[in-house]
Amino acid sequence: MCDNKTLTQEVAEKITDGQNLDINEFTAMDDAAAKGLSKHERRLGHFLMASDNPLDDITDTFSNGGHPLPPDPVDVLRQHSEQVPDWLRPGIHADRRLLRRFLNSERISFYPGAGLDGQLFSVVGKSHSVHCHVHADYNVTAGEVLGALQSTEEDRIYGYDLISHINIPAYWLTPFESPDECPWESQLNTGLLAVLRRRNGFGNKHGPKFQCLLHIPVDAYWLYWNVWAKRKRAPFTVVLQDHGFAGNPGRFGGEGQLFQMASQGGLPEFLLVAENTASWPGYELVANWAPGSGMYSTRRCLYQKSPNNDLTST
Repeated sequence: MCDNKTLTQEVAEKITDGQNLDINEFTAMDDAAAKGLSKHERRLGHFLMASDNPLDDITDTFSNGGHPLPPDPVDVLRQHSEQVPDWLRPGIHADRRLLRRFLNSERISFYPGAGLDGQLFSVVGKSHSVHCHVHADYNVTAGEVLGALQSTEEDRIYGYDLISHINIPAYWLTPFESPDECPWESQLNTGLLAVLRRRNGFGNKHGPKFQCLLHIPVDAYWLYWNVWAKRKRAPFTVVLQDHGFAGNPGRFGGEGQLFQMASQGGLPEFLLVAENTASWPGYELVANWAPGSGMYSTRRCLYQKSPNNDLTST
């Protein structure tokens, strides 16, 4: 299960005692988690909700001490589960009215630089804590996302069918303003709004009956400003993974532009942080590696906003 029993005990004791954890304290705890992925999950841009992560199956306690193991992010998020919104129901059609309801939702998850990575569905969506997900990536078109959602291969979101979708013209999101923190230009391109329904044969443990995805091919900082920060709002969960080689002008992690922007409107409750990315100030590590892997087979841990953080969260 774990090669370093002493290190594992220390981590468990810290969690039991309510102490903060550093992400490096997890790195020695079964590196097979990074190697135990199926060949399909190792593919760049997967939309799978399945997981071959060996850490997912750990449910017992340590034989000498009885301390609980670090919790699974899905279990932590499940404590914040909610019912599917009333407007996300059978017979629903993706249209402009649905977009307005989506953007006015109290709980939305946000993935900057998402590519075709579907981990928001397999972690946040699976927990029933969020039903509406926003992807921002100027390198991925609406057509590419639609193709992945309609695929009959492993690229699709496992256990879900696309039941309605619509292209989002740029003018539906206007006024779309330039943030002061971003001295670079970004063009708002046609996006995609998609409604997904859980397939027959999959129960609530797999995820909610309906989930909704909004993909906008635009700079993630610009989108965050226009959807949340300038309206003094915040998403419920944000994925943080820096892509230094992807041409991003800023940083998603640490005290970079995204954090500075988010601080103006209130911080999200949770962060799903990649192992190569710094968390935001004022957050505590609360759960182990998320099921499966994210983009480029990168593992992620769950952080929660500290109770003594003086900025308002959603």
